[in-house]
Amino acid sequence: MSQFWNPQIIRWYEEAMQWHNYPQSVLGKIFHREILESDTVLDAGSGIGAISLYVASFCKKVKAVDSQAEALKFLREKAQNLGVQNVETYLGRWPDVDVGYADVAICTYSPPISRSIPGLQKLIDVTKRTGIILTPNKNMHDNKVFSELASILGIQRKSFCSNGCWEKGFLESKGVKLQCSLISHDFSQPVSDYGEAWDFIKNQLDAPEHIRERALQIIPDYLDNKNGRFLIPIIRENCLIIFSKTQGGRK
Repeated sequence: MSQFWNPQIIRWYEEAMQWHNYPQSVLGKIFHREILESDTVLDAGSGIGAISLYVASFCKKVKAVDSQAEALKFLREKAQNLGVQNVETYLGRWPDVDVGYADVAICTYSPPISRSIPGLQKLIDVTKRTGIILTPNKNMHDNKVFSELASILGIQRKSFCSNGCWEKGFLESKGVKLQCSLISHDFSQPVSDYGEAWDFIKNQLDAPEHIRERALQIIPDYLDNKNGRFLIPIIRENCLIIFSKTQGGRK
């Protein structure tokens, strides 16, 4: 797998999180309901630590696991800048990395973890009480801005399998208590101008640079303008799966 988290992608993601108050706006109530102050929380596939740094303020300890060193480096630096001292980072590819146990395990937008038998089985095994999985129900590239631009510009979109029901079925076979729901949320990407919009779309669609001029003629028709910022409209559609390994759920 190529290195996903580079400085440009980190900046885009950070701007989108700040604009939408993510993850609090989407998962805040759920995390506060399921996580106790005495809990150790696992963030499997943590990336740059959006989840880890959010839940660190109301749990005992967070174990952030990711396979990319650049992401964990950014997480550690941001934690230090924020004065967060209860986040531990683990570099390794799940499920091979050894993290011990956690009261609550969280896995968001990490299909390589949650949609593989070894990955999901280990997530179950290391969870003492509650697991929270947010998994794509629909390809983000099915959003109009990506699908129509890809069609107009002759770009072959990346293949993507969205099958949150697989995780649900696997967990049911293990006899854990389940809650499952569909949720969607706005995660439109702020950009400064049409050129940056093209850079973002090019990255998402793996588009060739030679179509830049043609793309820049079309892109303005697809952008929103809110509070003086251009936005690439993106709606994330997901399955939220919560599993419990204790009778009656949280205690």
